[in-house]
Amino acid sequence: MSTARQSTYDVIIVGGGVMGCSIAYNLIKSDNNLDVVIIEKDPTYRKASTLLSEGNIRVQFNVKENIEMSLFGLQILSGFSEEMAVLNHKPDVNFRQQGNLFVVDKQNYKEAKRGFILQKTLGCKVEWLKPDQIHNYYPYYNLSDCLAATYGSQDGTITPNAVLAGYKNKAVSLGVNLITDTVSRIITKAHRVDGVKLGQGHYISSNIVVNAAGAWAPKLASTANVNLPIAPIKRQVTTIESSLRPTNLLPAIFFSSG
Repeated sequence: MSTARQSTYDVIIVGGGVMGCSIAYNLIKSDNNLDVVIIEKDPTYRKASTLLSEGNIRVQFNVKENIEMSLFGLQILSGFSEEMAVLNHKPDVNFRQQGNLFVVDKQNYKEAKRGFILQKTLGCKVEWLKPDQIHNYYPYYNLSDCLAATYGSQDGTITPNAVLAGYKNKAVSLGVNLITDTVSRIITKAHRVDGVKLGQGHYISSNIVVNAAGAWAPKLASTANVNLPIAPIKRQVTTIESSLRPTNLLPAIFFSSG
């Protein structure tokens, strides 16, 4: 990332992960006269949520807004390589729609059913499967406590660092500035945002500061007397290797909803 800086920008984005870079790209795409800067403290992204993500995208949510965002995300990913091309380079994000299977037990049956109906209403390609139907596709799963399952054929996976690189490189090619530094606080004057103070003491001015700092967002927001109810939660993924390869086995990611 560049260390070149100026004193004033139209928009300051704190956090250069996929959220910050995608926001920067969409801003500069909507108005190429904007002076946008991304400030990222670690260009290796070693502890960033973006690179620690499993890269799964799904429409199987129970909240309308989440489903609609995923449907929009699927639309973006379908043409991502072409849209993010810089000169002759097209990023390959390994977008694969191999599907997700969610197992439904007694405890979450009603909630899963409501979510399924909502997903269908919004045009999602999802199926409600009975236990015997699940075994037609996944005969080696132990489904003793399973009452049903939902399968979303639109769901799939991507390579998170490739998506990040695509957004970042495209944003830079369109004129977005990048700075490697920490942001110690958001500056406010008369209850309005006035910029940020960097870790080395340098001030950068802007009336718009986007807090895309991920797990560090609450700490940054608190410097402007804003309380963000964000708490990082560690998720776990288990990968199972097997030599079993039945011909009718669908290539899905398996979730237990119980």
